[in-house]
Amino acid sequence: MRSLLNFNVWLLFSLVWVGAMAYWCFQSWPTLPLDVSSIDPETLKILEGAKWRHLTEHGVAAVVPPALAYVAGRLLCRFTGGKSTN
Repeated sequence: MRSLLNFNVWLLFSLVWVGAMAYWCFQSWPTLPLDVSSIDPETLKILEGAKWRHLTEHGVAAVVPPALAYVAGRLLCRFTGGKSTN
């Protein structure tokens, strides 16, 4: 990043982004409808798969954009001759 200030701004926005994604993940968590049997092993297996897929999708969506922004900032500083921290 061009300076420590830019790194701090990136870190702040990244933390806000990850927090927003965690909130969205929590709000859209897969649940079992009341009219579906909760003791059927096949249903429980499908629900468990849906939970893992949900966590994977939201985890990737939380981590990839800040990582891409960090890499883009480092490359931008390198090619514009700016000071790069870290």
